[in-house]
Amino acid sequence: MVAGYRLDEPIGRGGMAVVYRAFDRRLHRRVALKILAPELARDREFRLRFIRESRAAAAVDHPNIIPIFEAGEASGVLFIAMRFVHGNDVRTLIESQGALPAARVCDIVAQVASALDVAHSHGLVHRDVKPANMLRDATAYADHPDHIYLSDFGLSKRSLASSGLTSRGHFMGTLNYVSPEQIEGREVDGRADLYALACSTFEMLSGEPPFKRDDNMAIMWAQVNAPPPPLTSRRPDLPPAVDRVLATALAKRADIRHATCLDFATALRAACGLGPGSAEPRLVGPSGGTPRTVGAAGFAAEAAGSPAAGTAPASPRPQGATASITPAQPASGPDSMPPEQAPGPVSIPPGDLPRRDTTPPELPSQPGAAPADAAPPGAPSRPGSIPPGDPAGPGTTAPGQSRPEAAGPGPAAGTAAGPQPGLVPGPGDTPQPSLIPGLGDTPPGEVPRAATDPGPYGLGSVPPGRGGSPAATDPRPAGPQAPTAPRPARQRPWMMRRAGATILATCVAVLGTAGGYLLVTRGGHPHPRPQPTPATSHPAAVLISPPACTSQVAASRVLNKKTVPSHFVKVGGLPFDVVTTPKGLGFVSTRGGITALNTAQPVPATVGAFTPLQAAQGEALTHDGQYLLVAARDGITVFRTSDLVPGPAQPARVLTSPGGSDAKEIALAPGDKYAFLTLQGSNRVAVFNLRRALASGSGPSGFVGNIPVNKDPIGLTMSPNGQYLYVASGLARPATTSGQGTLSVIDVRKAETKPGASSVIKQINAGCGPDRVITSADGRYVWLTSGGGNALLGYSAAKLISDPKHALIARVALGEIPLGLTMLHNDSVIVVANSNRDQLGGAGSSLAVVNVAKALERNPGAVVGQIDAGTTPRQFALEPGGRTLLVTNTESGEVQAIDITHLP
Repeated sequence: MVAGYRLDEPIGRGGMAVVYRAFDRRLHRRVALKILAPELARDREFRLRFIRESRAAAAVDHPNIIPIFEAGEASGVLFIAMRFVHGNDVRTLIESQGALPAARVCDIVAQVASALDVAHSHGLVHRDVKPANMLRDATAYADHPDHIYLSDFGLSKRSLASSGLTSRGHFMGTLNYVSPEQIEGREVDGRADLYALACSTFEMLSGEPPFKRDDNMAIMWAQVNAPPPPLTSRRPDLPPAVDRVLATALAKRADIRHATCLDFATALRAACGLGPGSAEPRLVGPSGGTPRTVGAAGFAAEAAGSPAAGTAPASPRPQGATASITPAQPASGPDSMPPEQAPGPVSIPPGDLPRRDTTPPELPSQPGAAPADAAPPGAPSRPGSIPPGDPAGPGTTAPGQSRPEAAGPGPAAGTAAGPQPGLVPGPGDTPQPSLIPGLGDTPPGEVPRAATDPGPYGLGSVPPGRGGSPAATDPRPAGPQAPTAPRPARQRPWMMRRAGATILATCVAVLGTAGGYLLVTRGGHPHPRPQPTPATSHPAAVLISPPACTSQVAASRVLNKKTVPSHFVKVGGLPFDVVTTPKGLGFVSTRGGITALNTAQPVPATVGAFTPLQAAQGEALTHDGQYLLVAARDGITVFRTSDLVPGPAQPARVLTSPGGSDAKEIALAPGDKYAFLTLQGSNRVAVFNLRRALASGSGPSGFVGNIPVNKDPIGLTMSPNGQYLYVASGLARPATTSGQGTLSVIDVRKAETKPGASSVIKQINAGCGPDRVITSADGRYVWLTSGGGNALLGYSAAKLISDPKHALIARVALGEIPLGLTMLHNDSVIVVANSNRDQLGGAGSSLAVVNVAKALERNPGAVVGQIDAGTTPRQFALEPGGRTLLVTNTESGEVQAIDITHLP
């Protein structure tokens, strides 16, 4: 036993340490435990440096860096506890297969480069990059087994070099990959790691490192003096451009090499002739499941994101002392569930998260009000083809012209308004293979995009959302724009612009298993090439009144159970919400905690142990799928998704809102920097700096402030461009006593910097008991359930800002107390949970299927049918294959799995 870890067997040995497969008896998980050589532990200066450097390394969070759980000293033994990765390394792969295919090498290099650039942005240099330190996670994918973890960041070699212990034979680096400046004892930076990565790349492509010699001194001399051999002399099938890329990366002078590791990875991929989308990974669930292709943009956003390169990594690593977390008081709001006995305090390590600004850029707005039914200025407005007589298309410009954000009206009545086929997905809920052109290439009918603009979520990445299927539209920000003078775009760091250009051109990065996209939290449909929503001609603008409180319900036919089959999975505990990940996992919040599901099969099944959490309600996943955020009591409880299976898991953080109560729903800003939470019991929306909270610990440290809204706020969702937050307030218990509630529009940027009443820029009457709210994937429409008015309401997002009196453009009568809703099939269908929450009789519980085109036409037949549900259906999520819709049924303690393949 060492520091609470049971040593099971040695799995690696080096000059400085032995690595064991070990078991953490406190958290019941398997770890890799590195035990340092005893002579190192006896050196006081080294011990101090080791702790400091290990904590710095633990703060670097990236899907391709081995997470460090703990580092310290126990009974005179220095140790580092890390994630145990089941699999072998790239060195073993080369030994078994020889030279690797270029596409496979480029994928591996991109992942390592992404990890290194993030580490370098924290001032860390690995100093020993080599194939043996590139671990392959054998459990990650079936069809694409090369999710890479870069290991050996637990002990910065600078600690050893600075301690004077190198005289004992501990050379800093491995000779076949060490840079000239390391050999000469000069100061090193990230370009030394780039040199080592280039040596490793040469070996992956040829089977041998570039300076292979029989004698160590000969290798050292060659590293300092000999030019690198041309790779094409060993791999004549590769283009000569590869030699030029490697010659730059292997330059003896560091200032001649590429500026960043991702620059090298990008250049390598281009030199190999690999276009966008080559060798993209395919994910499978834990039980096999159907492979799903995932675009390369996930790591592109991650890799571009450090102060030097763009977005932030999403998950922190524990370090240092522990903090005690005690659950808050029970929830008691109208839409809350009965509380149960709170668990005792939990002791957790307080982790760290690098602070990196990922605020999306804004394109300049054009002054002027939007016309009736126009697409919101800032929403994607190009149709799949340009109408005759309009060479640039509405909302676009001809080649060579600039495009203001709100340049002109949106599509005229009768044109297709929904997602279009073959375009880059906008910010929705489901990752899609993206058609991302190379630099200078613009597919016909598309508006050229600045190569340095990676989009609102970073280079085509897909952010988390609470409604809407993936937008197959222009990746420019979508959503309403106020008809005011444009605000200046926020500037990006130079390296982010550079990384954005190169990654957009070549899709160098790939999606990893430690990360991943949020598939859906309120809906979505992962078809790789969405088809356009049927063209809809809206009726002439007339004033539609929001519904009054009523107990009347609309009748509709029950859909054939053979055509739309469903299955019920018992989860118990009054399930409230459900979210799913592309890796075939689902998480259900219940009255007493979190239940994990295997969603990689047609009928989900519970997996792992139940994780206790009192009054768990709304859920959200970070964009990479690493963290589950759960609304509970007076704040947000954060779990690492990897800890929830097998479970039970301890919280990674608990974020609290002072004086808040009855937390309900969560929305995340682009980049996951900020989290927003409706507090139904205290009539406000709490704002948290999620990244800062994870970095500094639990409690109110990440709390930014409160935004007052009307009574009983429950539902909220973020506009696809991250500019606006929509909040539904007013549902009471019983629903018929709710009175007229509101739909509030909050300026996200104001809310993040100075939350308060001034953040609410519009507030309109939304009928009796507004409850849940979502947006269409293109940002043009906002859909809201009127829980007390038994109706579905559709708003023009642009008019909510410019003409609120005429913003309500659709009203559909539904069943009793509709709660959750989701959009499917490219926003052509909305499914609404008629919950009958108050058990007032009438039609009972069901799921209404609404045809969006008919709803916008105000066609009385917009509800095309209903699906039998359990008791009190509430929230939705789409499973990874896109065929099955999951619905929580609170009072019957079930999750319903519905085959949506043949929905009308």
